[in-house]
Amino acid sequence: MRLVPSRLPQQPSHGLGRLSLRLPTLLRSRATITKGFKQRCGIVACLCLRRYGSLSMADTTDDEKSDSKMQFVTIPPHITEIPPLKIVRRQERRFLPDKYGPWKESLWTMDQIEFESNLCPVHFGLQNRLLDSTRHKDDMNLWACLLDYRRRRYGLVGVSMFFEAICRRDVKLPVSGSLAAEFWTTLLDLGFEDVKLLEQVCDYADKLHDSTGERWSKLYISIVQHFLLQREGNRAIAWHNRLIEGHPPTPRAFANLCRQVIVWGGDMAALQRIYTLSSYRNIYSEVMKVLCRQKNYEAALDWHWLLVRKGDLPFSAKLWGP
Repeated sequence: MRLVPSRLPQQPSHGLGRLSLRLPTLLRSRATITKGFKQRCGIVACLCLRRYGSLSMADTTDDEKSDSKMQFVTIPPHITEIPPLKIVRRQERRFLPDKYGPWKESLWTMDQIEFESNLCPVHFGLQNRLLDSTRHKDDMNLWACLLDYRRRRYGLVGVSMFFEAICRRDVKLPVSGSLAAEFWTTLLDLGFEDVKLLEQVCDYADKLHDSTGERWSKLYISIVQHFLLQREGNRAIAWHNRLIEGHPPTPRAFANLCRQVIVWGGDMAALQRIYTLSSYRNIYSEVMKVLCRQKNYEAALDWHWLLVRKGDLPFSAKLWGP
């Protein structure tokens, strides 16, 4: 569907012109005028108002007004200003940030991207790839772009190849921002399929922290929460003991972990054990709100006595008062 103007007046030299918009009969019924169409009508009306000054039926003939096949959109005379529209013009689109900076798959042919993303050590050194060059060996945008292609094309096998190359070349992965989340979650997805690889990923994270003093803050939460939600309590406790010293979560992140596990029906017995082993004492409000909302009063009472014994009390008595 498109809006058809009855007349586009000549731009006057002495003042503002007028414009009337006509809508097809098909759209007269409220049932057929969708929300998206109304928004598009509003945008077109705003653009016309900006150019011609106002919208009205003043320039329409009596025949046009009485035509049952037409419907008019009128801007009331008291509206004099329209908020600026956030429209991305075609010539401005090239300045929008890309996911991987200057890199995208369309830069290469299929054979070229296969070559650039194949980091198997057998091929290493036979012909230089972009990641082999001094200029691009630490370009995380390029690493992420090629890793994304390899993961979608070859699955976990492709991810495993990249992780081996990262360890072999001593690449320092980012620990903050969107690229960091993409790298680490992709590697953890690989590790969740193979416990040995998950151990290797955590060993790499330990070495990165020892050498640079930096760490990805969501490592503990991602691993422990995964096993709790999978109801693999023993593994969750083991990984808690493995990561709590070198990769501790913030108190807020730990409280959110407890909330997520309860909301999604994870292993609450293992969660209580992890809570007891940890030093966090700020989860009363998060846990009790969810359990009471679920009407799981038996579990709520069990958690209440555990939290009270540990000195974990609500921030305000008003939250739980009658």
